[in-house]
Amino acid sequence: MIAKTLANALDLLDYFTEERPAWGVRELAKKSGVHPAIVQRALNTFASRKFLVKDPESQKYAIGVRFLEYGQIFKGRMNLSQLVRPLMRELADQSGETVFLSWLSQGEAVCIEIYEAPDSIRFSIDVGTRFPLYAGANAKAIMAFLPGEERDAVIARGLTQLAPGTICDPDALQADLATVRQQGWAASVEEFRTDTFGLAVPLFAPSGEIAGSLSIAGPLFRRDENAFPALVARMQTLRPVIQNYISS
Repeated sequence: MIAKTLANALDLLDYFTEERPAWGVRELAKKSGVHPAIVQRALNTFASRKFLVKDPESQKYAIGVRFLEYGQIFKGRMNLSQLVRPLMRELADQSGETVFLSWLSQGEAVCIEIYEAPDSIRFSIDVGTRFPLYAGANAKAIMAFLPGEERDAVIARGLTQLAPGTICDPDALQADLATVRQQGWAASVEEFRTDTFGLAVPLFAPSGEIAGSLSIAGPLFRRDENAFPALVARMQTLRPVIQNYISS
């Protein structure tokens, strides 16, 4: 019973996103389908421990400083800045595009590290940006290697048109993911954001399970398919080194 209560309370935190960073008790209760009194108790508990902060004027709750502290611990444990960023810089110099790492977290791809392209016109995202697993090369490189039932669950939750190239047909998406598995890398055109392209390879945990992806992304006008083989080869060369750093 305690475990279920804790799980239900933690589920409420999933509603705090970049697109919707603050919630009132009643609106979160309506969205989640949880009784307002239960939502109130859970949010108050999280706020008392600094996982959430309550705005005294709006009475809404938002993510608190404790998550930043945990984020720094997680980032420090992986030593990404010191160990991986030089490799990301090499890839950015070779490709001329932004390089970023994504991590599988709660059914989404989350950006955990970025090295921005040297060019002033570039694909720009922030650490912490979340991607649905069906949109964008970085996300599809993860989704393609999930167990079949997990891929089906992602599709069952719905495919929303985010940009002109978002694949919203389940059969077409499954076919695209099969291609990703076969060739070992993913590509995308305007799937997550208009006028951008992406290229990504999957990253695996020591257990062999999919863990994340290494990606490049840039403006669509610079997309050059002739450069893909060399870029994919370089990303695949860097992959075991990055996987070793992440899992150590």
